[in-house]
Amino acid sequence: MFQFIQRVVLLSVSSILLCACEPSASTSTLISANSAASHYQTATELRGKVNDDQGLIETGQIQVFDAKQQLVISAPIVHGDYHLVIPAQTLLPLSLIVKLASNANSLKNIVIYPNIHHYDVNPFTTEIARQALLLGGYTPTNLRQAAENASINAPKDPKKRYGGWH
Repeated sequence: MFQFIQRVVLLSVSSILLCACEPSASTSTLISANSAASHYQTATELRGKVNDDQGLIETGQIQVFDAKQQLVISAPIVHGDYHLVIPAQTLLPLSLIVKLASNANSLKNIVIYPNIHHYDVNPFTTEIARQALLLGGYTPTNLRQAAENASINAPKDPKKRYGGWH
């Protein structure tokens, strides 16, 4: 079971490059000067699961902010799942933010590729976001490095890894 979870997470990390930021963060720290601006050419569906260290977040709201940190859309979380449609011409990166009712912390993820449509939001993605920001922003290179660092530093107990979604 542990190997399956590890493979799923590593596949998710490598294909999605999970990350996020606070809505109040400045856009200049989110996008490197070397990164090319990208956007959704057509309306695009995003979906995924949301969990914290205790398991799935059964209810709540997920907010999506664009590259200018303006609210794009908000959608409900139902039984740990969210589903929303991003309007055409929306600039990337998109910040997926879930405010937890239990405390002041947020769960985060960043969308940087317009061709990937599944983004989970959990403590692991939040840690990747934090590390990528420390590396200089949300570029593919920084996200990859942050994901590798977060995976290496994750607890070895599979019941405590990746937000407990095993």
